[in-house]
Amino acid sequence: MHRAGPYPVRRVRVGACGPHTDGTTPSARYHATALAPTHSAQGATPDATPKTRVPPTPPLVSAPCETIRSPRPPQRDRAGENGKNRRMVTAVTLNTGYSIPQLGLGTYKMSPEEARRSVAYALSLGYRHIDTAQMYHNEEGVGAGIKDSGVPRKDIFLTTKLDNPNHAPERVRETFAESLEKLGTDYVDLFLIHWPLLTGDFVDSWKVMEELVARGQIRSIGVSNFEPHHLAELAAASSTVPAVNQIEIHPYFHNSAAVEATEAAGAVVEAWSPLARGLVLDDAVLTPLAAAHGVTVSQLVLAWHMAKGYVVFPKSTHEERIKENFAAANVTLNAEEITAIDALDKGEAGRTGMHPDTMQRRH
Repeated sequence: MHRAGPYPVRRVRVGACGPHTDGTTPSARYHATALAPTHSAQGATPDATPKTRVPPTPPLVSAPCETIRSPRPPQRDRAGENGKNRRMVTAVTLNTGYSIPQLGLGTYKMSPEEARRSVAYALSLGYRHIDTAQMYHNEEGVGAGIKDSGVPRKDIFLTTKLDNPNHAPERVRETFAESLEKLGTDYVDLFLIHWPLLTGDFVDSWKVMEELVARGQIRSIGVSNFEPHHLAELAAASSTVPAVNQIEIHPYFHNSAAVEATEAAGAVVEAWSPLARGLVLDDAVLTPLAAAHGVTVSQLVLAWHMAKGYVVFPKSTHEERIKENFAAANVTLNAEEITAIDALDKGEAGRTGMHPDTMQRRH
């Protein structure tokens, strides 16, 4: 594979009735490379044949519903009012050609039973993106929730991640097979290396993940918590560009160096801890901005992430909060509001999680 620079991203609206064409719009912070030919994440058959990255040709996206909803007006969003009828989540095209819904449900620290209930409920609302990990010990609950929902597996974008003790090649194979069994599926849409660790053995893990893609068990592979030097090391060892880099980002910590390196590589940025573990909810700048839109601070901040092109998956086990977070897809921010939120960045002092260069936990 040859590496290519960023190209415009195909955007589609994903609703309960299927995707809707929304045009192709280039953005300085919203891009990814793509493989040709481009294919949809729904019902696509993974192709193990090596391909050369070229500027993507926008795919034809069908609109199975009778009516394509008109763009949202710029006035007050009132995301909580009649949200079920208006809610449409933007999808981002990965550099593998598959589409990932920009807003999903996270399952960090959920018990298996909590994950089962939360996933089933989220899918009933229209969520089509679920994020879990081997480290969370709830993959079985996630799989049960997907089954309970009745939503076809092909309509769901499912992510899991490689746990820290499992970086050795044989452990990658063994534990990934266990993940598939727990999730009740024969493939995942995205598989990530959860942490690079100090051992630097993630390159060996990556090569096994490439094999699993070739076998059709994974559609896209990516990384999590990778700093620029980790991305550079991976690029030197493999021609496969990560589809995403899942990193800590929120208004208090923009993680700018990692974001810039990720986008320069042609990968999509995913933001974990998008609400700074709740620290932003009483912010003096965010509160009046949210009030001006008639939305909550959580909805405002999630809308900020999506406006910057990031993929987010806030975690909650409470039905009202799951519904509230999903309604953030209805919130539209203007440039001045985005700039005001940008100004809250505290740099490294705003980080709430562990730094990837010091994380060495193996259990």
